[in-house]
Amino acid sequence: MAKGKLVQWDDEKGYGFIAPDDGKLQLFVHISAFTDRSIRPSGGERVSYQIGKDKRGRPCAEQVVLPGAKGPHRQRLGRVSGTGWALLASAIFFALLGLAVLMGWISPLWPLGYGLLSLITFALYGWDKRAAQRDQWRTPEANLHLFALAGGWPGALIAQRLFRHKTSKQPFQALFWLTVAANLGVLIWLTVWGPKMETPKWLSGLESISLPAIPDQPFSDGGEVDFNQCIDENGVIEYTDRPCK
Repeated sequence: MAKGKLVQWDDEKGYGFIAPDDGKLQLFVHISAFTDRSIRPSGGERVSYQIGKDKRGRPCAEQVVLPGAKGPHRQRLGRVSGTGWALLASAIFFALLGLAVLMGWISPLWPLGYGLLSLITFALYGWDKRAAQRDQWRTPEANLHLFALAGGWPGALIAQRLFRHKTSKQPFQALFWLTVAANLGVLIWLTVWGPKMETPKWLSGLESISLPAIPDQPFSDGGEVDFNQCIDENGVIEYTDRPCK
């Protein structure tokens, strides 16, 4: 494999240029050419690569390896596992929302709102990733954070891992997790201290179920009566509403 130095890198657009050690012309390199995309280049790294051609027949770098990078198979496993935990976290969150609806703590509109906002936010991340690769108009980061704060953070979390987008920008990630914490804080406050929902019919039905009482005295026509405890001549105790003989 050839060797060189990554002399230019634009992380937002996902491409840069490699200066070969043999002094030839610089080679274009795209983020998709790196064997391990769990490590984001920053520029100035020594790399190993193979020379290929793009769709227009121009020379470009392929199978680019950064120092300390994993092989392609391990990289794919890392990407799948990252997406997997994002899906799991989102599934747990929506399951808890469903439980809160069943218990009458929140309105059924809340899960629907979170789901719709997550879909919109997921689409915005996908659009922004595509725009970055094609050097087109970008979605402002403020808009991505706004939709996450409003409740679309589950979709943002999945999109970040699936598209490998915005995961290496620490300032963006710090602000993103702040929006998640703020959203969850408001949700918990509304659930615990906010306006109470009416008790669901199925739950109020369970609360109204009671076992019949076992009386410890005679009943007549389903109600309590006054009675006398009498002992007959044989010593047998008898309960009667008439005076004892």
